[in-house]
Amino acid sequence: MAEIDDFSEVRNLLRILQNPFVKQNKVAENRNDPRKLWRLIRELDGVNVKENFTWRLNDGDKLVSDKYQIVEMFNSYFIELPKSIFTELINITGDYISPEKRVHSQLEIPHITPEQVNDFLDQIPVNKSTGPDGVGIRLLKLAAPVISESLSRIINSCIITGKFPTKWKEASVTPIYKGKGCKSEASNYRPISVLSVLSKVFEKHIASSLRAHLKENALLYGLQSGFRKSFSTETALIRLLDQLLFNLDENCVSGLVLVDYKKAFDLIDHNILIKKLFFIWSTWPVAGIVQKLSF
Repeated sequence: MAEIDDFSEVRNLLRILQNPFVKQNKVAENRNDPRKLWRLIRELDGVNVKENFTWRLNDGDKLVSDKYQIVEMFNSYFIELPKSIFTELINITGDYISPEKRVHSQLEIPHITPEQVNDFLDQIPVNKSTGPDGVGIRLLKLAAPVISESLSRIINSCIITGKFPTKWKEASVTPIYKGKGCKSEASNYRPISVLSVLSKVFEKHIASSLRAHLKENALLYGLQSGFRKSFSTETALIRLLDQLLFNLDENCVSGLVLVDYKKAFDLIDHNILIKKLFFIWSTWPVAGIVQKLSF
């Protein structure tokens, strides 16, 4: 019996070890497609991506299975969570921009052209999820030659008036399980919002102008790696490793302070953000658009 048990253990071990080798070609094939790559990783990790799941959520001392109640419970939790976090924070007042960072050149968002609308639509992946308006990216790409001029007029009108369409701020929100903890607890889920694809065209145009303005006036911290073109976690690690090796050669002691913020994006104070943006540019239409985006 012991030999049989040993044989079964070895056989199971070989099956586990065999799986990554069988699928290593797929890893290479999908290295540039994050969606497929993460799906493959979950498969290798033994997670059934098509697992059937019956929604149940804790409401005090009872489990709720009614889908409409569950939707309202998630909605309340996701809305109230940032508010509860902010109540625990210290109220910060004062000047948020150092004098040397203030610029006198105004950021002006240029009018978008039909050609730019086409280019921005081309940049959006075809597997982009459809927002609450039901207009998918595949349809928009096909209709781009016909609708690009009308869409450019709508966006240019928003730029002139400093307004952002309310309908483009509506989102379809899906709670996604974080992968750990009880599945019946709302706190173990994070919200994923899917906006209208049309709003992405406007946002890309604003972001393009803002990035150029920040770079031209050197408003970004030189060592910032996040959310910058040609920068990533890899460049940050290379910079860190280089500094550690340099200190080692100079017989210097290196110290690291690593901070992991809980609910980092929920902790962004929109009032402080808006004040910073007003220092960066003083034109009302631009600031007005960003303010409409933030609230």
